[in-house]
Amino acid sequence: MLWLKAFHLIAVVCWFAGIFYLPRLFVYHASTEDSAGSERFKIMERKLYRGIMTPAAVVAVLLGVILLMNGLHAYKTQGWMHAKLALVVLLIAYHTMCYLYYKAFQRDENKKSEKGHIEVVSLNESIAVMTDTLADVIVPASTRKAGLKAEKKAKKTEQKTEKKALKGGADPVVKKRVFVLDFHGDIRASAVASFREEITTVLAQASSSDEIVVRLESGGGMVPSYGLAASQLDRIKKKGIPLTICIDKVAASGGYMMACVADQILAAPFAVIGSIGVVAQIRWERNSSGIGQHFSETSRKLIPAFST
Repeated sequence: MLWLKAFHLIAVVCWFAGIFYLPRLFVYHASTEDSAGSERFKIMERKLYRGIMTPAAVVAVLLGVILLMNGLHAYKTQGWMHAKLALVVLLIAYHTMCYLYYKAFQRDENKKSEKGHIEVVSLNESIAVMTDTLADVIVPASTRKAGLKAEKKAKKTEQKTEKKALKGGADPVVKKRVFVLDFHGDIRASAVASFREEITTVLAQASSSDEIVVRLESGGGMVPSYGLAASQLDRIKKKGIPLTICIDKVAASGGYMMACVADQILAAPFAVIGSIGVVAQIRWERNSSGIGQHFSETSRKLIPAFST
């Protein structure tokens, strides 16, 4: 019957729609449960898609073949009703698998958030990838190919030279490393908790021949919180590692206090740097004498209530 064929077609469409959109709905549901919003949604989507979409493609092909064979067999032997039943069972099985994987993923994320974790990105590799992408477009193919061969040959030569030097008893060549950290501060300096852990991790690997660069952006805030943040930077100085602070937009008040700990400050031409609180301070002791208010100056002695 025509309506049964139409129903079967709609069921197949829903099957493939469920494969690609059900994991996304799970991620959206998880992301709306916390205050991070869309940013957490993007991060979770990437992580969850790595786990679901890759096996989903394999499972979709396998179950699609099973669906086709089972449906044809059921249609030939027992009719469309059993073919539709087989389709529904397979749909439920796949969606159940997606949901169970999502719950396992959510438990894993909760464990990570409790224990904390650090993500490391090689800036050299990121820049190299962008450079290679641009070179693939603007450099002629023959020139590009020759350049890649020369680069590969140079790397092999360098590796062979290092191996020979190590076999000869020479000390390994220690290259300078630059560790780049980010600090985006609010009025409570909420990032100081994770910032402290990042510094602890870096100090466990860095030496005096390396350098630590902190990209700082903060308008200041609570003194105790920013004092703690500045003390974390002082840990770097005490270990004898060069510290550089980079300011693109603003480092005022508590942010400026953090920047003053560094060996050098690199600031953009229009960056706002300074202590706003000191600039805006009102000299009450100079302007209050006209209304009969007196200050004890440096001796801090008590002034009688009816003194003139």
